[in-house]
Amino acid sequence: MYPFPKPLQALAISATFLFPACGKDETKKETKETKSEVEKVPESGEPSPPTKVIKGQPSDDKTFAAEMMRSYELCRALLAADTGEGVADCANGIAVASKSAQAEAPEAAGEHIASLAKAAEALAGTKPDDMGALRLSFGGVSEAVVAMLRAAPDTARHYHVFECPMAKGYKRWVQPGATLDNPYMGAKMLRCGSEVDDPFAGAAKEAEAKDSGEAKAKGKAKDKAKGAKKRIDAGVGKGAGMKPPRNLRSDGQSEQ
Repeated sequence: MYPFPKPLQALAISATFLFPACGKDETKKETKETKSEVEKVPESGEPSPPTKVIKGQPSDDKTFAAEMMRSYELCRALLAADTGEGVADCANGIAVASKSAQAEAPEAAGEHIASLAKAAEALAGTKPDDMGALRLSFGGVSEAVVAMLRAAPDTARHYHVFECPMAKGYKRWVQPGATLDNPYMGAKMLRCGSEVDDPFAGAAKEAEAKDSGEAKAKGKAKDKAKGAKKRIDAGVGKGAGMKPPRNLRSDGQSEQ
């Protein structure tokens, strides 16, 4: 009836209680540790960035996007810690910083900054207790951030892009540090995802190829127009296709 002696069965049962599921315990532990790293946003004044943000933020990032990205990173860290409180403040911070960034940003990044400000305003208007909606809205912000960085290589070099296949909606996000903290999944799957290899260089090559293709198309159209003009000019010079008259004698009669 019993495949093992009773003493061994008792030992196996004891071991089951001695070694609980590590995934569950690690989730609780990670949740506690992650939340301890995020400072609460004070009721008045500027929101304080999480300790993690201060450690991860590149010290040499003084580009047009620095303030926007500081607020963006705070929103990301809060969501990674399963905290909706304070997200509206950092989202508003992105929108406010985008106004001054427009004047300093490369022309190619301008339209993406406008999209980022719009997405940030939408995030700020999302209910803080609806984590699912907050994360979907943050995805829209992240999409605009990635597009902006693609258009600004000098700024992009300060950041890492990550992607989570399990996330709903837009699956990528940006961080100043190389340690992955998933804002879409939170503590239950904080390390889910991977860094995207060379996300900005690929876009730059695509843009370069597009520009090259457009230049070639314009060149062909220009050459075609020149060829048509030459044919028209040649036709006018010959009397628009009329045959030149034969030689005439002094009496007005044509020579035979």
